[in-house]
Amino acid sequence: MTTSRHAELYRTALLEDTLPFWVEHAVDEEHGGFLTSLDRRGEVHDEDKWIWLQGRFSWLLATVAAGLPEHEQAPRWARLARHGVDFLLRHGFNSDGTMRFAVTRDGRHLRTRRYPFSEAFTALAFARCGALEGDVVLQTRAVELYGGLVARAERFAPKTDPVTRPARGLALPMIRLHVGHELAACLAPERFAEASVDLEVELASAVSEIRGQWSEEHGVLLETSSPEGGPTAGFEGRTLNPGHAIEATWFLMQEAERRSAAGLTGADELRAFALRALDASWERGWDREFGGLLYFVDLEGKPPTEYWHDMKFWW
Repeated sequence: MTTSRHAELYRTALLEDTLPFWVEHAVDEEHGGFLTSLDRRGEVHDEDKWIWLQGRFSWLLATVAAGLPEHEQAPRWARLARHGVDFLLRHGFNSDGTMRFAVTRDGRHLRTRRYPFSEAFTALAFARCGALEGDVVLQTRAVELYGGLVARAERFAPKTDPVTRPARGLALPMIRLHVGHELAACLAPERFAEASVDLEVELASAVSEIRGQWSEEHGVLLETSSPEGGPTAGFEGRTLNPGHAIEATWFLMQEAERRSAAGLTGADELRAFALRALDASWERGWDREFGGLLYFVDLEGKPPTEYWHDMKFWW
C-alpha cells in the first residue's frame, strides 16, 4: 500500500468512524467531560472518569479542529475540546497542584497516583485548546504542567526500593519528549520563558534519558534499567515492552527531524540510533506465528512474568 493510500485510510478511519462514534456517545452534557468506558454500541458501562483520558480526548478534538478548520464539524470539535478542558480545570487538580487520576462522573476525587500521565495529557489539552482559542493563560498553564513533569519525577521512580535496587524507567522521559514536541508545535517561545522552562534543555534531557535505557550488551532499549544503563536484577529488569520502545524511537526520530529543521547538531546520529533501536525492538517483539507485537517479552528468552504478555491490546 502506498503512503498516500495509508494516509487516506487513516483519515477516513478518524473522521468517518472513530471521531463520530466518540462525539456521539462520550460527551457528558450533564456533568462535563467525557464518558470513556463504552461498549461497541456506545453504551456506558462505567461512569468514573480518568483524568488522563479527559486530557487526551480534549487534545485530539482541539488538534483536528485546528488542523481542519474548513471541515463542517470543526466548530463542534473546538467547542467539545473546551468542554473537556473546563472539566479538567474544575475537577482535575488536588489542592497541592498535583493532578488526580480518577474522579466520579460529577468530578469528586477517587484516586491520585504517582504516575504523571494526568499532568502530561492535560498539558497537551491546555496547549492545543489554548492555541486554538488564543487563551494565553491556558497556554502558560500548559507549560507549567510540562515543567512539573520534571519537578515531580521522583513520583514516577520504579517501584523497587531505590537503595536496595536503584532503577530508572523509559516512560517518563518518553512522555516528556512527546509533550515537549507538541507544546513547541503550537505555542510561541515566550510562553516557555514566562513559565521559566528552557525547552531545549528539557528536550535534550529527555533524549539523554531515553538513550540511557539502551543496553549495548543486549542491543535493545530497556523498559527498566540500572542507573548505569544495564538491566536490573529480577523479573522487572528482564521485562521488555517492545511496543513502548518503538513508540520511544518514533519520538526520537521526531526530535531528529526537529533538530535538522532548526539547523542543530546531532540530528543524523540521533536518527541512526533511533532506527537501530526500532529494528531491535521490532525483532524482539514481533509475533512470527500470528503477527502483531507481543505486549511483553523476556530479555533472556525466559517465560515473561506478566501473564498477559501475548495479548495485543495496546500495540
